[in-house]
Amino acid sequence: MKFKYQNILLLIGAIILFFIFGELIVRLLVSPPPTSDKGWNIISDNEILNYELALGKKGIFAGYYTYVNDYGRRDNHNTIYFNNTIIAFVGDSFTFGQGVDQNNTLSAQFEEIYNLDHEDKITALNFGIGGYNLE
Repeated sequence: MKFKYQNILLLIGAIILFFIFGELIVRLLVSPPPTSDKGWNIISDNEILNYELALGKKGIFAGYYTYVNDYGRRDNHNTIYFNNTIIAFVGDSFTFGQGVDQNNTLSAQFEEIYNLDHEDKITALNFGIGGYNLE
Protein backbone atom coordinates (compact mmCIF):
# COMPACT_ATOMS: atom_id res chain seq x y z
CA MET A 1 0.00 0.00 0.00
CA LYS A 2 2.87 2.35 0.85
CA PHE A 3 4.42 1.85 -2.61
CA LYS A 4 1.13 2.68 -4.30
CA TYR A 5 1.00 6.15 -2.66
CA GLN A 6 4.67 6.75 -3.47
CA ASN A 7 4.03 5.91 -7.13
CA ILE A 8 1.06 8.28 -7.25
CA LEU A 9 3.13 11.08 -5.68
CA LEU A 10 5.97 10.42 -8.12
CA LEU A 11 3.52 10.57 -11.02
CA ILE A 12 2.05 13.89 -9.83
CA GLY A 13 5.54 15.31 -9.29
CA ALA A 14 6.63 14.20 -12.78
CA ILE A 15 3.58 15.82 -14.36
CA ILE A 16 4.22 19.11 -12.51
CA LEU A 17 7.90 19.11 -13.55
CA PHE A 18 6.88 18.33 -17.15
CA PHE A 19 4.64 21.42 -17.27
CA ILE A 20 7.23 23.65 -15.58
CA PHE A 21 9.98 22.65 -18.02
CA GLY A 22 7.58 22.87 -20.95
CA GLU A 23 6.64 26.42 -19.95
CA LEU A 24 10.30 27.40 -19.65
CA ILE A 25 11.15 25.96 -23.05
CA VAL A 26 8.22 27.73 -24.73
CA ARG A 27 9.13 31.05 -23.10
CA LEU A 28 12.73 30.71 -24.27
CA LEU A 29 12.02 29.58 -27.82
CA VAL A 30 8.86 31.45 -28.78
CA SER A 31 9.18 35.22 -28.89
CA PRO A 32 6.06 37.33 -28.27
CA PRO A 33 4.75 39.44 -31.15
CA PRO A 34 6.24 42.92 -31.33
CA THR A 35 4.07 45.60 -29.81
CA SER A 36 4.00 49.29 -30.33
CA ASP A 37 1.21 50.79 -28.28
CA LYS A 38 2.60 54.30 -28.62
CA GLY A 39 1.33 56.77 -31.18
CA TRP A 40 -2.19 55.37 -31.62
CA ASN A 41 -3.83 58.41 -30.03
CA ILE A 42 -3.36 62.06 -30.90
CA ILE A 43 -4.38 65.14 -28.92
CA SER A 44 -7.73 66.41 -30.12
CA ASP A 45 -8.63 69.99 -30.93
CA ASN A 46 -11.96 69.24 -29.24
CA GLU A 47 -11.46 69.92 -25.51
CA ILE A 48 -14.26 67.51 -24.59
CA LEU A 49 -12.62 64.55 -26.36
CA ASN A 50 -9.03 65.19 -25.19
CA TYR A 51 -7.66 62.63 -27.69
CA GLU A 52 -8.60 60.82 -30.89
CA LEU A 53 -7.22 57.92 -32.91
CA ALA A 54 -4.30 58.67 -35.21
CA LEU A 55 -5.53 58.69 -38.81
CA GLY A 56 -4.18 56.02 -41.18
CA LYS A 57 -2.25 54.18 -38.45
CA LYS A 58 -1.58 50.48 -38.96
CA GLY A 59 0.54 47.91 -37.18
CA ILE A 60 0.62 45.77 -34.06
CA PHE A 61 -1.37 47.12 -31.10
CA ALA A 62 -1.86 45.05 -27.92
CA GLY A 63 -0.40 42.06 -29.76
CA TYR A 64 -2.77 42.12 -32.76
CA TYR A 65 -2.84 43.69 -36.21
CA THR A 66 -4.74 46.94 -36.02
CA TYR A 67 -5.69 49.43 -38.72
CA VAL A 68 -7.25 52.85 -38.24
CA ASN A 69 -8.44 54.21 -41.57
CA ASP A 70 -8.10 57.75 -42.89
CA TYR A 71 -11.34 58.78 -41.15
CA GLY A 72 -10.27 57.70 -37.65
CA ARG A 73 -12.31 54.49 -37.52
CA ARG A 74 -11.13 50.94 -36.92
CA ASP A 75 -12.79 49.34 -39.89
CA ASN A 76 -11.91 48.48 -43.45
CA HIS A 77 -14.29 51.02 -44.99
CA ASN A 78 -12.48 53.89 -46.66
CA THR A 79 -15.46 54.05 -49.02
CA ILE A 80 -18.99 53.97 -47.62
CA TYR A 81 -21.69 52.50 -49.80
CA PHE A 82 -24.71 54.70 -49.16
CA ASN A 83 -27.11 52.17 -50.67
CA ASN A 84 -26.33 50.02 -47.60
CA THR A 85 -27.80 50.74 -44.18
CA ILE A 86 -25.06 52.30 -42.05
CA ILE A 87 -24.70 51.29 -38.40
CA ALA A 88 -22.28 53.19 -36.16
CA PHE A 89 -20.63 51.42 -33.22
CA VAL A 90 -19.57 53.97 -30.59
CA GLY A 91 -17.79 53.03 -27.39
CA ASP A 92 -14.58 52.25 -25.55
CA SER A 93 -11.86 49.62 -25.95
CA PHE A 94 -14.43 46.81 -26.17
CA THR A 95 -16.01 48.47 -29.19
CA PHE A 96 -12.60 49.39 -30.61
CA GLY A 97 -11.58 45.73 -30.33
CA GLN A 98 -8.41 46.06 -28.29
CA GLY A 99 -6.77 42.65 -28.10
CA VAL A 100 -8.37 41.15 -31.23
CA ASP A 101 -7.53 41.11 -34.92
CA GLN A 102 -9.12 43.60 -37.30
CA ASN A 103 -11.79 41.20 -38.55
CA ASN A 104 -12.75 40.03 -35.05
CA THR A 105 -13.97 43.36 -33.71
CA LEU A 106 -17.59 43.63 -32.60
CA SER A 107 -18.55 45.78 -35.57
CA ALA A 108 -16.80 43.57 -38.15
CA GLN A 109 -18.39 40.39 -36.74
CA PHE A 110 -21.84 42.02 -36.63
CA GLU A 111 -21.55 43.19 -40.24
CA GLU A 112 -20.34 39.81 -41.46
CA ILE A 113 -23.03 37.79 -39.66
CA TYR A 114 -25.84 40.18 -40.62
CA ASN A 115 -24.86 40.31 -44.29
CA LEU A 116 -24.78 36.50 -44.51
CA ASP A 117 -28.43 36.20 -43.51
CA HIS A 118 -30.06 39.27 -45.07
CA GLU A 119 -30.59 40.58 -48.57
CA ASP A 120 -30.38 44.20 -47.48
CA LYS A 121 -26.72 44.75 -46.66
CA ILE A 122 -25.28 46.91 -43.89
CA THR A 123 -22.03 48.77 -43.38
CA ALA A 124 -20.84 48.76 -39.77
CA LEU A 125 -18.57 51.63 -38.79
CA ASN A 126 -16.35 51.28 -35.71
CA PHE A 127 -15.97 54.58 -33.83
CA GLY A 128 -14.68 52.90 -30.64
CA ILE A 129 -11.72 54.50 -28.87
CA GLY A 130 -9.97 52.91 -25.92
CA GLY A 131 -10.32 54.83 -22.67
CA TYR A 132 -13.54 56.62 -23.56
CA ASN A 133 -16.33 56.06 -21.07
CA LEU A 134 -19.46 57.67 -19.67
CA GLU A 135 -17.68 59.99 -17.25
